[in-house]
Amino acid sequence: TDTGFWDTFRSLFPLMNLVYPDQSVKVQEGLVNAYLESGFLPEWASPGHRGCMVGNNSASVVADAYVNGIRGYDAEKLWEAVISDAHKVHPEVSSTGRLGWEYYDSLGYVPCNVGIKENAAPDGYCGDEDNGQTSAWYVFSAMGFYPVCPASGEFAVGTPLFKHVKVNMPSGKSFIVNAPENSNDNFYIRSMKVNGREQTRTWLTYKELADGASVDFDMCSTPVADRGTAVSDRPYSFSKESK
Repeated sequence: TDTGFWDTFRSLFPLMNLVYPDQSVKVQEGLVNAYLESGFLPEWASPGHRGCMVGNNSASVVADAYVNGIRGYDAEKLWEAVISDAHKVHPEVSSTGRLGWEYYDSLGYVPCNVGIKENAAPDGYCGDEDNGQTSAWYVFSAMGFYPVCPASGEFAVGTPLFKHVKVNMPSGKSFIVNAPENSNDNFYIRSMKVNGREQTRTWLTYKELADGASVDFDMCSTPVADRGTAVSDRPYSFSKESK
C-alpha cells in the first residue's frame, strides 16, 4: 500500500502540510499524475486503484493542501480531478470516484445510514496505524490541537500532553506550545494566549502556527465552564455555513 486516504486525510496530510510542506508538494504532484494516467484520483493506492475503503477522501487531501498555501504543482488540474470524481465511479473499482453519485446529486447532499449509498460519506471509523494516520493523530493531540475539519484552516484545541513543545519548520520558523502547569491532575485549560494575547476561542489557525506562533496554556484541575462559550469561540463547522 502507498497510502489509504480513508485514514490519512484526517491527520497525516494536515501534519505534513504544517511541518513538511516540501513533501506535500510531491504528494500533490503524485495525485496529478494519478489523475492524468487513470482519469481518477486514488482513494487506496497500492499502487494503482484498489477496491478498499470508501469516500472521496482524496478531495480533502487536495483541498487542505491548497487552502493552507501549498503550491508548486498543477492545482487547476487537481481541482478538475476533484470535480470529475464527484460525478462518476470507476468502471472496475467501485470505491474510486463516488459510488451512488447520481442519488446524491438528486438530493443535493450526502446522507448517512442509507445502506450502500453511504459509501460516499467519509464517516471515519477507527483503524490501526494505517500509513502514519494514528501516529499523526498522536502528534497533534499531544501538542494540544487537532484538525477536526481538514481544509478549514483551523485546528480545534484539546489538551496538551507536554509542558513544552517546539516544532522547527523548513521555513526556518518555529511554533511553540507552553503548558508549564500541565500534569495528570491539571489537564483542563483555564486560559490560552497566542503570541502573548489572551484568546477565548477554542481553535488555532494553520497560518498563525506556520508563521511561528507561541501558544501558552494555563492549565488547571477543574473545568472552566464559561470559557469558549461564545459562538465566535467555536471551531469551524460546516453546519454553521448552511444556516
